[in-house]
Amino acid sequence: MTRRNAAKWFLAAGVAAALLWAPGAFVGEAGADRRPRHGETVVVLPPGHRPVVVREITYHYHGGAYYRRSPNGWVVVAAPHGAVVPVIPGGHRTVIVRGATYYVDDGVYYRRVIVREQPHYEVVQAPAVVQAPAVAQAPAPQPAPQPPESYCREAQVIISVAGKDETAFTTACRQPDGSWRLRP
Repeated sequence: MTRRNAAKWFLAAGVAAALLWAPGAFVGEAGADRRPRHGETVVVLPPGHRPVVVREITYHYHGGAYYRRSPNGWVVVAAPHGAVVPVIPGGHRTVIVRGATYYVDDGVYYRRVIVREQPHYEVVQAPAVVQAPAVAQAPAPQPAPQPPESYCREAQVIISVAGKDETAFTTACRQPDGSWRLRP
């Protein structure tokens, strides 16, 4: 083997070894930078997963994803209502509906509960009406009087599209009585 061929072989073997041991290299395993989606199958559960039993069915929870055993490994399933987990992902948002506080992560609604004197989070059904905290508070009135409906501003609202919360933007205009009206 020539020195040039040996260098090519060594480089190819090194790249293959790096890929083999990289996170997400196994078939069906999610990469470290993203959460697996519903229906995906992983060969091995992620390190640090926790078993969660809901109505006598065992799920495994990790980083906002719920797994169930399947013939080919572990399949990612929808969050089961009633599941109680100690931690939810840091990217969640907080919404308040009729005075109740919910924590929403990837379309899953959680309520804070206390288990053995420690805070945990229970998967619950989405409330019927979701209002964004930014829309719940009217903007500060302008110092100069404005003619009726001439003061408008952009408003951010949360809407439900096919069962998944999405952020939308609209225009809110102040009415003569001081209330706000959303324009389509």
